[in-house]
Amino acid sequence: MAAVGGVLLVVTACGGGQPKAAPLPPQPPAETLPAYGAPKVEHPLDVGPVEKVPCEVLTPEQVESLSGSLRKPPSTEEHGAAGLACVWVFEQSGSITVGPNMNNVVKGLSTIYEARERGQLEVFRPLEPIRGYPAVHFAQVKPAEGSCDIAIGISDDRQYLVGTSLSARNPHRSDPCGLAVRAGEMIVEHLKGRQ
Repeated sequence: MAAVGGVLLVVTACGGGQPKAAPLPPQPPAETLPAYGAPKVEHPLDVGPVEKVPCEVLTPEQVESLSGSLRKPPSTEEHGAAGLACVWVFEQSGSITVGPNMNNVVKGLSTIYEARERGQLEVFRPLEPIRGYPAVHFAQVKPAEGSCDIAIGISDDRQYLVGTSLSARNPHRSDPCGLAVRAGEMIVEHLKGRQ
């Protein structure tokens, strides 16, 4: 967990240091989203069907296609105000964590773009759209090797988070964001199919 702009986000990367803060004008009202330069989501997706069952967003076969067999069945974890997330642990070591950030203070990708403007992020890199949905790689502190956190804007006021944490034995350790993006593609397609 990390607090970005005073908002809880599910993240997997670890590191030291404190976020920096800089004064900003007040957050615009919700009806003006997106804000702070975040891209607009043209075709919003509803996460209601998977909010309480985050492990249903990917099948075990899909997860194994990402990085090999699983060491154990997926587990659902409570991440405070951010809601439930699903964690898959790979046999070759490492894990992937996914979940909709349901904190009612989070305002989609605008939360992360605001954190960038406030100087609270060590890493901020917009990604190519994931199946047509805007995404960004972000971190409050320098990520550990093999770790990557991405947020996918599934509506102007909601984001879906994907985090990878891959240890030395995992063959995808050198490209953890690539693995997160591939998982994100599957998640977006699943959500589209549940609309």
